[in-house]
Amino acid sequence: AASVSVGLGYLSIQEAYGLFEPIVEVGLTQITDWQAFGELFIKGEKQDGTNNVLGRKALSMQVDQLLEQPLSPWLVQAWPQKLTDL
Repeated sequence: AASVSVGLGYLSIQEAYGLFEPIVEVGLTQITDWQAFGELFIKGEKQDGTNNVLGRKALSMQVDQLLEQPLSPWLVQAWPQKLTDL
C-alpha cells in the first residue's frame, strides 16, 4: 500500500519510510542474519496464502540462491545491526 501511495503521489518516499521505521527497528532486533530473514520470509509467505504451491516453491528457491550464490547481496552485505546501516 505504501509503494502505491508513493507512486500516486499521496506520500513522499520519506513519509513512507517514516511509516515503516518502527517496524524495521523491531525486525532488526528480532532477526539476526539473512538466514533467519529468509526462513521467516518463507514462513510468512505460507501464512499469507496469496501464492500457490508453485509460487511458494519459486520464492523458496530464490531465498536458497540468495543464501548460496557467492555474489548474492545477502552474502556480500552483512545483516544490518541498526536502521542507519540500511
